[in-house]
Amino acid sequence: MSQTKVQYLAYDIGIKLRKLMKKIDQVQTVLIDDEMTRSEERIIFPIIKDERGYTIQELSEMGGVAKSLASRTISSLEHKGFVRRDKATEEQDRNYKIVLTEKGNNFVQEKNERVIEVLYTWFSKIPVEFIKTFDGMLDTLLEIKGGEQ
Repeated sequence: MSQTKVQYLAYDIGIKLRKLMKKIDQVQTVLIDDEMTRSEERIIFPIIKDERGYTIQELSEMGGVAKSLASRTISSLEHKGFVRRDKATEEQDRNYKIVLTEKGNNFVQEKNERVIEVLYTWFSKIPVEFIKTFDGMLDTLLEIKGGEQ
């Protein structure tokens, strides 16, 4: 394929991705919850995936935010009753691990059910193999930094 054709194809894909992002934004507005901000969800997501708990430093790195912002966000989530600080016993770690509370677990479960319901309407119309291929392509695209190869 010529370089010009690849450029046009990349441009076309870029337009489609922007359209997809608009659709995703529309879906997210349906799922936004008054109890938790997007930044709070961004920090709490790793805890949801792995119940072992994380330090504030780990959460800031995973969420791609400054440690001070992660700390303030955790304090807010703690005040709202979604997380708690749990003194780590493994390896006598002196840092506290942030874990979900019962309220946090319930919130996550309810939100996941709503997300699955909304996403099912999209993905139920697409063959599973296409979804797996798309997922792999997204992983590859996310690994490429700013057009670098």
